[in-house]
Amino acid sequence: MDRLDEATALIASAVHDIDHPGRSSAFLCNSDNSLALLYNDICVLESHHAATTFRLTLSDEKINIFKNLDRDMYKLARSVIIDMILATEMTRHFEHLAKFVSVFGNDVENKDVPNDEDNQMLIRRMLIKCSDVSNPTRPLKFCVEWARR
Repeated sequence: MDRLDEATALIASAVHDIDHPGRSSAFLCNSDNSLALLYNDICVLESHHAATTFRLTLSDEKINIFKNLDRDMYKLARSVIIDMILATEMTRHFEHLAKFVSVFGNDVENKDVPNDEDNQMLIRRMLIKCSDVSNPTRPLKFCVEWARR
């Protein structure tokens, strides 16, 4: 990972659930929630998290963490962050996982895989999925508490 990869991964991980309403996308769609209507019932929560991140960041020059990036670098950072946030949408979890396993197998470190943009994207998606669904890796006391919540 280069510095931009590191920064975008950190940002995406920090904001991937920003302004979460505490209900699932399916619930929002079934209840005709305004977010479901806005995002046409497609990746409702994840689209909201990504849009909220950029809306808030770009709305105030004092907190615009992207203001020193040139236009091309900003567009790249934005696309990576959005892709990572959208990768947390659970209806595509097994699709992402299957693609990752088909490319990297079980031994990522010793596999001779081209270092191209598609494979980097797969790795970024797995990184954020690990942070998003990491509750089972916590001590049992905390895992159970958060699972109940």
